[in-house]
Amino acid sequence: MPFCVGALDGLLFLSYLLNFEQAIFHGAAMAAKAALFIFWKRAALSGAAKTSIPFLVCLIASETISSVINGVELLQTVRIYLFCANILLTLNFVNTSYWRGLLCTSLVNAVLFILASQAGALSSHFGRLYYFSDSHPNLGSELFFAGAYAGLQSKLPKTSVCSVLLFFACTFLMQGRAAEIGILAILLILAWRSSQHLGLKIFLILATVAIFLITLLVADLSSILDKVLLLDDQYRGGDSNASGRLQYWQSAIDVWIDHPLFGAGTDYSDRLGVLKAHNFFLYALANYGFLGVVTVGIFIYQLFYVALLKDWMLLVPFVPMLAFNDRFINLNTYPTVMFLFVFIQFHAAVSERYKSPRLPARQRGPISYQ
Repeated sequence: MPFCVGALDGLLFLSYLLNFEQAIFHGAAMAAKAALFIFWKRAALSGAAKTSIPFLVCLIASETISSVINGVELLQTVRIYLFCANILLTLNFVNTSYWRGLLCTSLVNAVLFILASQAGALSSHFGRLYYFSDSHPNLGSELFFAGAYAGLQSKLPKTSVCSVLLFFACTFLMQGRAAEIGILAILLILAWRSSQHLGLKIFLILATVAIFLITLLVADLSSILDKVLLLDDQYRGGDSNASGRLQYWQSAIDVWIDHPLFGAGTDYSDRLGVLKAHNFFLYALANYGFLGVVTVGIFIYQLFYVALLKDWMLLVPFVPMLAFNDRFINLNTYPTVMFLFVFIQFHAAVSERYKSPRLPARQRGPISYQ
């Protein structure tokens, strides 16, 4: 059953491929999860689901207060509520099988995207391919990043390496730079974890060399980073400090300064006519003000707890997404996978710590993920 739930989450790409309203997909997926939770899980919350409650309750409170004060559109607030419900339901099914299910449907997504790109069925803008149905490339890149992270958690090293390379190729075609960096970090983690397998080690080395050589074909030695990440490209934010990210961040900070206590609401960008934050933490400040500090503070505490007592390396791929990606609270596969992973690992770390109260935390070491 967890495999089916993971596969279901990975099927979000169908809403882009077939060009139908995402609300239909999310509604059907959540209805299916709710039915499974009631009849298969007997409506009993897992430990990980209970672990997420402090963050989710604080998020709901922040959204409710901020939306009332700022007159936020009701649909925006409902989306936040649905996100919380989706996280709470999905956490009851997350295990290795869940990640494998998500990986499988993400691979179908990637294969269809590559075939469509080779057939010339995708639109492009100055060399940057759009996602299905002319959707924004960053949306597709987020889906492929989520698939790559599912591969990292699937405990299928050889399959994961091949999959991650395919996901990277897709994000490269769409120039999803934050996702590119995150997926490369996943590839490096897989290489490190699989170092005892000589054959896989050789494959990884050859794959890395191949990626490097391909990069050389499209970039001068003196400007590889600029060419790959397009930091100064005239069509992607040229001469604007990392593709204009500093402008986005400053805009979010300005909004926070103007609305320090309760923020400007989740629809502030459209309502105020300003740039979006493009940063996970600045979104919290701009959306909810001081309430956002409290809300994200809970998540940061759990994240650092995981880094210290579990495995900090598995958090590294999220860093570029947190810093540069245009997502905060969203039903898209990313950032959902990030929240699922952190809550699951936090619960496991806390449980392990209380099982061995006499053993200092530093002596316990990383806990294998289940």
